[in-house]
Amino acid sequence: MGKSGTNFQPINEPSRFKTPDGVLSRRTDSLFSKENVIFHGNVTLRHATKVLGELTDNLFYLLDKIPVGIALIANKTLGIIYANRTWLDIFCYGNIEETLALSWRDILPSDSYKLLLKLTMQPRDKPECFYLEIKSKDGETRNVKVCLSDMSKDDKECSLLFFEDVTESVRIEKAHQEDNEKRNLEGLMEAFSYRIIEVQEDERRRISYELHDDIGQILTAIQLMLSRASRMSTKHETPEHSESETLIRDAITRVRRLSQDLKPLKVEIQGLIPTLTEYFKRYKIWSGLSVIFEHTGLEKTKFPTVINNTVYRIIQESLTNVARYAGVKSTNVTIRVNRQTLRVLITDKGKGFDPKTLVIGRSGGISGMNERLLLLRGKLDIDSTPGKGTRLTAEIPLPPDTENMDEKMWSE
Repeated sequence: MGKSGTNFQPINEPSRFKTPDGVLSRRTDSLFSKENVIFHGNVTLRHATKVLGELTDNLFYLLDKIPVGIALIANKTLGIIYANRTWLDIFCYGNIEETLALSWRDILPSDSYKLLLKLTMQPRDKPECFYLEIKSKDGETRNVKVCLSDMSKDDKECSLLFFEDVTESVRIEKAHQEDNEKRNLEGLMEAFSYRIIEVQEDERRRISYELHDDIGQILTAIQLMLSRASRMSTKHETPEHSESETLIRDAITRVRRLSQDLKPLKVEIQGLIPTLTEYFKRYKIWSGLSVIFEHTGLEKTKFPTVINNTVYRIIQESLTNVARYAGVKSTNVTIRVNRQTLRVLITDKGKGFDPKTLVIGRSGGISGMNERLLLLRGKLDIDSTPGKGTRLTAEIPLPPDTENMDEKMWSE
């Protein structure tokens, strides 16, 4: 028999066979056609067929060991001609037999199927890579990277596809993206919250000036007029006249105190400790209550302005409530700072109350404190018992960029 083998006839063996690991695969009859077989010397057709069969088995065995899914498909029907072991694992099929009657329409979502059909119908000179979402046999949705290469020859239009399971990579990337979006959203919310508190301080400043410049001056003018009238008619002065002067003086004192409490804070200039100390002195003058002030870590840490303002306003509002309702001669204010949190504790041994009767939405002072803390992702806790006093705790989480000036304090 010569090189071309004049008596050669194509071998019509069954197209399906088992690879060494028992997985059923398929090969085309054209593999043994006259055009694909070259004989050298005295090689019998039986021997050539045996050698080719062994080579083919070894080839498919190696393909099954490659950690990339490989599939040969018909372009027009998208029918699966061949699939290796890795492809079967990606799609959760036990063997090739399960896929013989399947089309890609059965294992791809609609959008992925349309994309694959479009790409296989387009002529190409080089491989093209893209991503698909697939549905495995067990119903799980997976993500794969696909590289498609045109294997068409003559009238046989087919494509070779390489699959890489990137489900875990996509999951990690999606998680990172969601984390970034969450951080961006938190950053926007934090900036928005800070801006709200700044607007509140601006409004307090405006009201403070109006109290001082308008209402304060009007009350002072009324007081002067009453004093003048009193001097001009001392013989006819009535108790009502004297009481009016007392009420005016009291109103002026209250307006001045409100104006001072509302005016812009000096925290950025003086620092939180001096500003609070100054306030406690004024508080004792008008309320008669002493404040026992303790702090840990406060002098070692520099806070953003919005946190300084919030701490000051919460203490201010709390002490106002103590003066109005507690019935005590002194109260305790404690501030503790660690790496993550600033905690304010305000306690008294006064009358106390039943927290169940407290409706935050209807209590202006407590509602205001709660809203301020929520804007900073903080929390407010009030523990009180009738006859045993009240304990108010406010916690504010500190931003990561909070400046700690002395790390030794954390070991205390």
